[in-house]
Amino acid sequence: MILEAVTIIALFAMVAGTLISVLDRFLFGFGLPWPEELARFLLIWTSLLSAAIAAKHRAHFRFTFLSDRFGQWWEDLIDIICAAALLLVAWKGVELSILFNMQTSPALNLPMSYIYASVPVSCLLMAYYLARNLIARRRSQSRGTVR
Repeated sequence: MILEAVTIIALFAMVAGTLISVLDRFLFGFGLPWPEELARFLLIWTSLLSAAIAAKHRAHFRFTFLSDRFGQWWEDLIDIICAAALLLVAWKGVELSILFNMQTSPALNLPMSYIYASVPVSCLLMAYYLARNLIARRRSQSRGTVR
């Protein structure tokens, strides 16, 4: 619930930043640089957090022909491989965030590591939700209530 609320707030802030930018250009004939940059950074965070929310609700597109044909263990294996890949991307994302810690954005003067941190944060969340859903699915199968 908190993740969804943060994403919604970021989405509204992104829309507000875009609206401010459009109104500045329309009313005053020039655009402030910070609303565009804010909207761009919030778009990155909103997109990646939305991917984590989709993983939480198992809403990502899936090919089920393998699990339909070879059994549930195949879907479990794919989830484990995806979680491992997400952890690898998160690890590399942390390295990238550290690498760009001293670089700042032009208009907002934010460390770019704040923006690059969206990759490891979202990947860790997606890996967590994949693991949580896998464990819940295995528990429900052991009880005989397959979801």
